[in-house]
Amino acid sequence: MVTECLSENLKALPVKNSQLEAKAVSNFEGPGHLERPDYDLSDHARYLVGGDGEISVTMIDIANVRGGDIAIKIDVEGGELNVIEGAKQTIAAADNCLIAFEAHPNVSRRTGRDPLDCLKFLESIRPFTFSIAETGHVPSSRHPILNYGQTDVWNVIAITKTKPF
Repeated sequence: MVTECLSENLKALPVKNSQLEAKAVSNFEGPGHLERPDYDLSDHARYLVGGDGEISVTMIDIANVRGGDIAIKIDVEGGELNVIEGAKQTIAAADNCLIAFEAHPNVSRRTGRDPLDCLKFLESIRPFTFSIAETGHVPSSRHPILNYGQTDVWNVIAITKTKPF
């Protein structure tokens, strides 16, 4: 069901040379499985755990897309940095690059990782401009993104532009 929906969405976009692979992405290749956090038993909160399982996991860099414009939407419940690490070469080689990911307070508490780590890693690859979609705030890689006691989930947009669209 999910792959059919994604396939139809890809067909509707003015994108050349797209292909759909029914795999999870992270910073490794191999098997994995999904687990549910204690705070949310819904399917939407499940996150990838590597090592064993029936899910095939790969890295975006293995697709060997170099150059051109890329957009990566990441919604992986705490594995955002892993996905970005596995896409480092793709991001570095892109002409224009847009990365979008969630900054989720519950996920940050569960993983012990601030979404700020994603900003820092992206900036280690190349310059980016960041913004919070819901507020318009422009975060810096020097200050935490999430506020103490925050419950709202924010969408962080990272963009770099080297050539005209």
